[in-house]
Amino acid sequence: MEGFIQVQRKMQDSIVFQNPYYYKLWSYLMFKARFKPGKIFIGNQEVQLDINQLVWGRKEATAELNQGISAKEKKSESTWENYLKKFEKMGILNRKVNSKFTVVTLTDDWLSQSENEESSQEFSHQVNSTLTSTYQQVNNNLTQKKKVNNVFTSPTTNLINLNTTNACEMYEIAFPEKPLNHFIAQSIAEWINDFGGQEEIVCLAIKNAAEYSADNFKYAENTMKRWEKEGVKTLADAQAQIDKFNHAKDARMNQEVERQQQKERVVDSKLQVPMHNWVTRNQEEQPHEN
Repeated sequence: MEGFIQVQRKMQDSIVFQNPYYYKLWSYLMFKARFKPGKIFIGNQEVQLDINQLVWGRKEATAELNQGISAKEKKSESTWENYLKKFEKMGILNRKVNSKFTVVTLTDDWLSQSENEESSQEFSHQVNSTLTSTYQQVNNNLTQKKKVNNVFTSPTTNLINLNTTNACEMYEIAFPEKPLNHFIAQSIAEWINDFGGQEEIVCLAIKNAAEYSADNFKYAENTMKRWEKEGVKTLADAQAQIDKFNHAKDARMNQEVERQQQKERVVDSKLQVPMHNWVTRNQEEQPHEN
């Protein structure tokens, strides 16, 4: 199965995320839901499904949901069915039941179940107008780079003076041993979207990761998560965060050096042996030659 699904980060604040079985069921429904209208066959019966719809069969769903779970942790068909009904009460989905199967429709709130969240229509519009176009551009860049023999020899090659605003290009220069794939391209596109389409902020995070000798994109992602919490909105904000981080790091290093030097001074003072007068006394006691 190819493609990707879209998930808001605030999903982690929902009750679904807190319960591993809820989260597995929720993920299963997202993976199975159609992203475009189409027909499927259940036996000899043709079923028309719209976007965000899927067919739920208790036996098949239970077998897939229990896959990889230890025997004592597996859930029965009725338990998974009850979880599905719980989701319906929570407003995550609607069910249309017949004697053979159930058609499940994920509701407008299916991407995130947290209080006071933006409407899914606003989210869908944002994703469709910004993230999709950004991902397509990133994906096109990735495809184009596979056709062109670009060679990047060092993680720090020209990074200091590099002013590119192409995040994919910056990634390939920063991490030449970690080929850009579609998963990373998707993540880059999502981060560009999160920063309001300001690709230069993502470029700066990747560049900063390479300058700190990070060996993968995870460092850049953690940096951008920190920037989000700090309310970074512009490239200047991001650079200010880097300067603040570097200043704090330098201060810690200076403090550590000072502590180490202080320890060395204490050790040196303890090793100093006072000069006793036994040497001079022995010299005085030796008989003088006439």
